[in-house]
Amino acid sequence: MENTFRIITPVYNAEKWIGKCIQSVKDQTHTNFTQVIVDDNSTDNTFQEINKAISGDSRFRVYSKHSKQGAMHSHIYGVSAGCSGAQPEDIIVHLDGDDWLAHNNVLSYLNEEYNKSECWVT
Repeated sequence: MENTFRIITPVYNAEKWIGKCIQSVKDQTHTNFTQVIVDDNSTDNTFQEINKAISGDSRFRVYSKHSKQGAMHSHIYGVSAGCSGAQPEDIIVHLDGDDWLAHNNVLSYLNEEYNKSECWVT
């Protein structure tokens, strides 16, 4: 079974890293995902870098908050906004905006692990 991943990415002032974060998701061999990026009212060029990096890719959703509320609020907001219409078997991945997936098979590996075990959380 090919699982759907919902990748929640809170970000604040990460213009130097957000491009690498997004590219690491784009490069995944498992392409059944949606990345929800929540900008926590960054004061640098993070929002512009996000839009440049996603360049119209429909698997990415971007939300920009009008006031800084912190990373935890952005995670919760991202899950709420990004999981509408989700199925119970969809897998939520939290990936901060200054982090990235280390290899292009990360989601494929997670997909295999979730399918061969009764894993609910990693």
